[in-house]
Amino acid sequence: MPDHALILIAEDSDDDILLIQRSLEKAAVFNPTQIVRNGEEVIAYLEGRGSFASRDEYPLPALLLLDLKMPRTDGFEVLAWIRQQPAFKALRIIVLTSSEDIRDVNHAYEFGANSFLVKPIDFEKFVEIARFLKDYWLRTDKAPSLSRPPKLSSLRPDPRDRPMRILLRNLETGAFFRGQNDWTTNPMQAWDFQDSDRAVAVARHLPTKNLEIHLASDHGKPIFGTPLASELLTP
Repeated sequence: MPDHALILIAEDSDDDILLIQRSLEKAAVFNPTQIVRNGEEVIAYLEGRGSFASRDEYPLPALLLLDLKMPRTDGFEVLAWIRQQPAFKALRIIVLTSSEDIRDVNHAYEFGANSFLVKPIDFEKFVEIARFLKDYWLRTDKAPSLSRPPKLSSLRPDPRDRPMRILLRNLETGAFFRGQNDWTTNPMQAWDFQDSDRAVAVARHLPTKNLEIHLASDHGKPIFGTPLASELLTP
């Protein structure tokens, strides 16, 4: 995503707003931001209604950081509304909330969230989340489709130069991560992270645990190789 693309922050806590803004700055995320403080304002902003009517002043966002526990219209209602609007089906929505309730996690993904992150208490952990957003969600110009994983093949080196793929594998099910909390049993359909540091950053923020970083063949052969740095995924 280019540096001028907008990040919309939906948050009603002044302290958390300041923390998010400072974290983005420290993580070298210099994209402009706009703040909305409840679900009704999120919808009004996206529709360009009322005080948000000027698209020059309030451009459409490329990424929405969405708190679930907001007044008036909550985050779940906002998610449901957005995913019913054809114009916003590809908007990247990262739920950033204090809730660790697994029911909230599941509901957020069911309603169309791209990722679910729990707000940390200390500043440095917030900076880590900001870096995750930069590395994982802000690196491409085009928002990924909710129905399929982003196509990274055009970003990968020629497989003759790098014949291995770096994947995330669920140790319990044997499935491989293919983007947006979607999993596949076919390693050739899985998301190639290209480097282990990026895979670790993503794994730390997925609701699924018991993951390993795995090497795979890039020539259509069955999975093989040795798990990489599994201990890094342990809190």
